[in-house]
Amino acid sequence: MNPNDNKNNKNNKPGGNWRGVASLVGWALLLTIIFSYASSVIGSTGRQASSINVEYGEFQEMVESGQVARVEFDNAEDILLITPEEGYSYTAEDGTVYTKTEDGYTYMDAAGQEQTAHLELFTVRIQSNDAVIDFLNEYGVEGVDKEYQAPVNPVLAMLVSYVLPFVLIFLMFSLVMRWMAKKGGMGGMGGIGGVGKVNAAMAAQLLISLYKPDLVLNAGVAGCFENVPIGTLVLAEGFLQHDVDTSPLGDPVGLVSTVNRVIFPTSELEKARAAMDKVGLPYRTGLVATGDIFVNHCDRAHWIHDTFHPLLCEMEGGAVAQVCWRNEVPFMSLKSVSDCVMEDHDFFFNFPTAMKDLNRVVMAFVDALEG
Repeated sequence: MNPNDNKNNKNNKPGGNWRGVASLVGWALLLTIIFSYASSVIGSTGRQASSINVEYGEFQEMVESGQVARVEFDNAEDILLITPEEGYSYTAEDGTVYTKTEDGYTYMDAAGQEQTAHLELFTVRIQSNDAVIDFLNEYGVEGVDKEYQAPVNPVLAMLVSYVLPFVLIFLMFSLVMRWMAKKGGMGGMGGIGGVGKVNAAMAAQLLISLYKPDLVLNAGVAGCFENVPIGTLVLAEGFLQHDVDTSPLGDPVGLVSTVNRVIFPTSELEKARAAMDKVGLPYRTGLVATGDIFVNHCDRAHWIHDTFHPLLCEMEGGAVAQVCWRNEVPFMSLKSVSDCVMEDHDFFFNFPTAMKDLNRVVMAFVDALEG
């Protein structure tokens, strides 16, 4: 059987880094816009709930009649915040009279009980700051010079309001992603998606869609068609799916018709070999057969071996390899032998021994790839 002509490996696609960066930038920008909008809405809502808009002419009359104690300049919104003298009375549209006191504004509720409210009087500034200051100084309004602040430079305001939050959110995303990668939390497909090809494929596609990785590394355990020690490390050369069979239509057994392939090769095998050599532990290389069947010493095991001649057999890696191939994302796989499917043994399946050093080896392998 001729499994495949390995066409140009689409997995070695330039620009993978830029896709991941662009995704992070997009999410950071979106969150920055949402946070900025939410902050402005919350701020304006709070102000609207307790603020009273005084006409500018009425404000001038209040100053001239000595009813204003202090004025603050809100240059962000071009308004003047008015603090009246104690005893100043404001009549609302519903007829309620609010009187300024040291603690706020007192008023009588519908039951005739005295209540206290916290109001904020403001007026839209229609003159220059200098003109307003001169006007207030003329009538001896205190505290104006201390409260006045020059308008913030528009460029600086944009940097503080938008650019700085964007940078902080981007850095937070980057640190979280790096931490998750270092912890290996995104690498174990079986651990995330569950057992079997569908679960593994769903997990792989979700990770690729969300995080646009430069490389997907599948690590886990597998049965071996040779009698090797449990825990033997195997660097996968490629994957096939032994339970795919459209041979009645004239296709080779194992052909995945959507992409017309039997074998899905792993990416940059020589680079992966060099990384494993740096790790310094013995390992094998070989083909891996995947299927939704737990294969042990049975007729099926002999059929898989005689048909495809793989070294290993497991239940997830081939699906992950296919998803990566379809998405043009580089893919590597490192397996640890958990059982020997062609031999009779006293044990059936030794997961703890197979996994004993795998996590440590995987992280050393990743470090060697990046080094």
